[in-house]
Amino acid sequence: MLGTITMNLPEYDNLKDKSEHFNVVKIDSIDEFKNLLAEHSNSKGIYRGVSSSKYKIYTSLQRQHLTKNIKGFNNEDYLSRVRNNSLIKKYFETFKIPPSKLSIWSYLQHYGAPTPYIDFSTNFAKSMYFAVEKFKIEEFKPTDDFSDRFSIYFIENTNLDLITIPKVIESFKEVKRATVDFFENYDPSDDSFSYDDLIQHLDKIFDINVLNIFLIDHNEDFVEVYNTYNNIRIVAQEGLFINNTYSDLPLEEALKKFFIEATQFQHSPWDEIDSPQADKINKEYQISLEENRAKQKRLIKNIITSYDIKKEIIPDIKKIIGIHMDDIYPDQEKLVWDLYNNVK
Repeated sequence: MLGTITMNLPEYDNLKDKSEHFNVVKIDSIDEFKNLLAEHSNSKGIYRGVSSSKYKIYTSLQRQHLTKNIKGFNNEDYLSRVRNNSLIKKYFETFKIPPSKLSIWSYLQHYGAPTPYIDFSTNFAKSMYFAVEKFKIEEFKPTDDFSDRFSIYFIENTNLDLITIPKVIESFKEVKRATVDFFENYDPSDDSFSYDDLIQHLDKIFDINVLNIFLIDHNEDFVEVYNTYNNIRIVAQEGLFINNTYSDLPLEEALKKFFIEATQFQHSPWDEIDSPQADKINKEYQISLEENRAKQKRLIKNIITSYDIKKEIIPDIKKIIGIHMDDIYPDQEKLVWDLYNNVK
């Protein structure tokens, strides 16, 4: 039984506190905004728009747990319940989708359930829409310089390698191969290797190879495993995800922590062996270790820029970006009927 007490989500109190985890850039005028928009007219990375500068970058799963102070919740039980639902299980089997953690979380994200995924967009203007869509100037009451701002969070393309871990991709490819082999030879009456065995195998592959933070884009490696680009709204929003499986660390803090273990020397049996092969392996490991330590130094330096923009200029911003609800949240039924009616 889960006990719940409603609580407020942790927020920043001022720009000084926020600058500990972000490269903060203040935008105070419409001319400054126009310059910013021109600078990002061609995507320079990934963006996330939020309606208040106070907001930390939490996942929907974290928001549920932190605001409701949920006790006794277990992610593994959550995943297991989804996997063993008869209809969902049949769906995954029919389309030969690996029931890996990536696939299950992607499925849940698709239907708006709490997940460890955080939405980003490769389009600056579209991320802006999410930040300003509900703003009404007639209800705006200025309070202080910090509260009167909204934010666009930005990670440059040049830093995406820090959350694109090669082992993640290789892990997902192995997951796909294992699942296809299983479904092609699956005989429910044969108990030598069951569906539960497959799940354990996939989870082991996944847990060994992934870290708490990683980018989920829509290249062929991810499509091979489970097409996360499977929602017309994601297409319209030019969306992608960052996974954050920490229970309570917002992304900006988690980025500084998740890679630390990879920078620490780990003893192995090769350390005790005197041979050309052992020497080669140990040298390669040392090179990898130094590369990881260089990445960690970059992560510590706040790889997220926060553009903190005055809310009072939102009406002008809306006119400039010219994006509407249908551009972001296309209604599939309306879309296909409009196409039909336009032919008549």
